[in-house]
Amino acid sequence: MTIISLITHNGAQAVSAKSGKAIFKHLLDFSDFKRLDAISKKLNVNMQTITTDSQLFVTSPDINYYSVLDTFYTHMQLRYRPVTEVPEDIEIAKIMWADYPENIDNALPNLPKDLLDKFDCIRSEKWFFEFMNPLATKGNAAIELGKHLGIDASEILTAGDQNNDLSMIEKGGFSIAMGNAIDTIKEKADYVTDTNNNDGLAKAIEKFVFED
Repeated sequence: MTIISLITHNGAQAVSAKSGKAIFKHLLDFSDFKRLDAISKKLNVNMQTITTDSQLFVTSPDINYYSVLDTFYTHMQLRYRPVTEVPEDIEIAKIMWADYPENIDNALPNLPKDLLDKFDCIRSEKWFFEFMNPLATKGNAAIELGKHLGIDASEILTAGDQNNDLSMIEKGGFSIAMGNAIDTIKEKADYVTDTNNNDGLAKAIEKFVFED
């Protein structure tokens, strides 16, 4: 019997593909949302909040270009709500700065250190800076899901191309860097395949999974 499970939102949760039932969740609190929203406004950088059911909340009516772009590519629902109208029972997968790179560059030096210590923080793109539960990394999620399915870490194959894939590349049993990956990923991976646009993942799976 084939069991298909999905890790979503960079490791914030894993769900059964058949039932949609959560296997585990590592989320952020509503208090985290309120504090980060206040700090983001003070630092003049755009913040967006992603929920486990793929809604993207922004609290400013002046919706940033990168939030619109993110919803276009991910097909998430974009919702503007003032802080006071955001439901307190939302399940927050991650909070992100989504803004012009220079705005994030200017904000980062003024981010309180205790927030850097509290969250798993990563610059996943020049225009994205992410705040997540410390347990919500792709690497931790891959290992945790493997344990749930009775799969040893040494048997897990991982593949990635950006900074937010690094924990997965380092923790998996065999790691693959895409041909378009950043240098750090290529240096850490066991094998470098072709690019995303040239079916690099399919080629790697064919080579290491289906070939004898």
